[in-house]
Amino acid sequence: MPQFHLKRVKTPILMQMETVDCGAAALGIILAYHRCYMPLEVLRTECLVARDGVSVSNLIKAARRYGMDATVYQQGLFPDIKLPAILFWNCKHYVVLEGSKGNKVYINDPKQGRQVIDWQMFNKQFSGIVIQLQVNADFRKTSKPRHGAVDLLPFFREQRRSLAWLSLSVIMLSLLNVSPLIFTKLFVDKIVSHHGSYSTSWLLAVMSCLLILQLLVSYSSRKLFRVLETRFAVQLSKKLIHHLLHLPLRFFAFRRAGDLVYRIQAVDRLAGAPWSAFCSMVIAMSQSTISFILMFLYSPLLSVIALVGMTIYFAAIKYCQKKWQHIAHVVKARMTELTGLTATYLSTVTQIKAQCSEEVYFVKWQQFLNNYLGAHHQVSGKQQLLQLISLSLFSSGYLGVLVLGIYFVSQNRMTLGEMMACQVLFLSFNEALMHHMKLGHQREQIEADLQSIADITQYPMESIKTQSVVKRQQSMGKIQVVDLIFGYSREFKPLFNQLHLTIEPGTQVALVGASGCGKSTLIHLLAGLYQPWSGTILIDGIPLSDYSIAERARLIGVVGQQQFFYQGSIKENLCLWQDGYSNTEIMAALQMACLDDWITQIEDGLEYQLLDGATNISGGQRQRLEIARTLLAKPPILLLDEATSSLDPLIEEQIKKNLRRYAATKIVVAHRLNTIHDADTLFILKTGQIVDCGSQKQLITKKSPAFAELFALSN
Repeated sequence: MPQFHLKRVKTPILMQMETVDCGAAALGIILAYHRCYMPLEVLRTECLVARDGVSVSNLIKAARRYGMDATVYQQGLFPDIKLPAILFWNCKHYVVLEGSKGNKVYINDPKQGRQVIDWQMFNKQFSGIVIQLQVNADFRKTSKPRHGAVDLLPFFREQRRSLAWLSLSVIMLSLLNVSPLIFTKLFVDKIVSHHGSYSTSWLLAVMSCLLILQLLVSYSSRKLFRVLETRFAVQLSKKLIHHLLHLPLRFFAFRRAGDLVYRIQAVDRLAGAPWSAFCSMVIAMSQSTISFILMFLYSPLLSVIALVGMTIYFAAIKYCQKKWQHIAHVVKARMTELTGLTATYLSTVTQIKAQCSEEVYFVKWQQFLNNYLGAHHQVSGKQQLLQLISLSLFSSGYLGVLVLGIYFVSQNRMTLGEMMACQVLFLSFNEALMHHMKLGHQREQIEADLQSIADITQYPMESIKTQSVVKRQQSMGKIQVVDLIFGYSREFKPLFNQLHLTIEPGTQVALVGASGCGKSTLIHLLAGLYQPWSGTILIDGIPLSDYSIAERARLIGVVGQQQFFYQGSIKENLCLWQDGYSNTEIMAALQMACLDDWITQIEDGLEYQLLDGATNISGGQRQRLEIARTLLAKPPILLLDEATSSLDPLIEEQIKKNLRRYAATKIVVAHRLNTIHDADTLFILKTGQIVDCGSQKQLITKKSPAFAELFALSN
């Protein structure tokens, strides 16, 4: 592609949280450039972000809904393009083009932040598609979104008394830190200059008292700091985990467990950060004010010169910090990716070893490590440059104050003690500004952590009723699905379209079909784990959405394909922190799952300790424990999704016999026809539609093509 000049525009930074967010983030960058600020979680919904990201067509539709004219060009760049524009990058990514000059091209990458690349790299990565966006009459500006720190204000208000004491102690520390400077002047002018004619005992006594007071105040402030840190960590952790547990399943569909764990760990990093930042702010304000006032009393001219020098120094440092602030977000993003990939590899180490793919996975992991180290190296380089600039400016200011001080002493315009005090006050003034600079660096880290946590806390929670509008009564277990429409992304046609289904109480039905036909998805919908786009699921004639979460858990028991076990006894894992079950009830549930003999044979019985994930027992035993856990609650509706896939035929047949005696409506998902041959009704699904239904005998009698195809596949 030929090189040409495109006048640069500077767009704001908006970092993607997940790989699939790049398109939504790119649109958010351009909207923010035109002063329409939309949070990333809203843009995800508007752009219909799916498992594969967002398509160009959906990106255009979302932009038009915000009042922008969108035009797609597939022949590459051209000199008259209106910037900023979105580029399709490397056939799988979106970036924002800011401009070009000479051999430099300026882009804003939602994954990396602002970057400057040459035309050779641009031509290599650019996929040829340009989305030009321009505002029209329907475009509406919005106010800037609230800062993530606003979420911390309620806790600050709760702890205002402790914060008042902390402020007072920090101000006292600032005064005590400055007090030796006054004694420096007295010591030089009254004692050294007069060759010891003045007594030093009173000076030493006062300084000793102030030192003891400084130690006491420092100890109390540190103790108060730790108390606030602990309280904040506990409250933030509780809020974060509570919110996370109440998010819908679609939130977890696009996020790896390792990513979420790393974001939760941000609580530890944030625990002391606000209080440290608060202390730095108070110290910077109080110590700089006191130092400047004392310095002004000694020498107004020196104080003004020092203030001008420090202002230049402060402005230069702030400019560098503002220019490089996005790098902290890049480092966080790269570290999150690395942590998530590491957790994924460790959880699948058995499969990796079985495939002898250690080296392949290591190369992939090393790429992520290099990405993180590259970002970290970039930060280190910027910090070293910042330190060099700081040292140069500080040394120049200090040298200027020293030279002028010596000149004033030689002209008898100030005493030697005053000059030395001004030198020390300049150092104190600089130290106060260093606290302010530290506050700026902390703010960048805090903002990056708050943004990663906000991806969780700002995601809308699942609308769950805590109180049922249904009068509690004995459930019959009748299930009706009426006009149900559901899909994983509104970008594509729904998986279920106008689905109708009726299951009579006390019957056993089976959902069968090829992989991907929607069996497990329908189970999740019936369990209330997914919310339909439209339509209704009725339990005993009452909409499932009218039941409270407690009532829903009482009515419906689910045995899924994945089992959950934590480190603890078998009894604790079966009861899940509920104390209302007796050992007799537990053993009855274990007997139905064909585990009672095993429990009586092991040494500790129900107190046998399971490891995390129950890795110290077999897969079949884990599956049977999951069945027993569900049966323990005696639900009138039982959903079994491949619940016996890890069992041998003899045990599977015995469990089936036990379940036949269990009075409940049972819905079974299985691939093997021998597992569901005795079901009252078989519903055969194909791409989300019920193509046939009936008992196995009825389907054979009427020579069902769908059943014949399924029978042929199973054999």
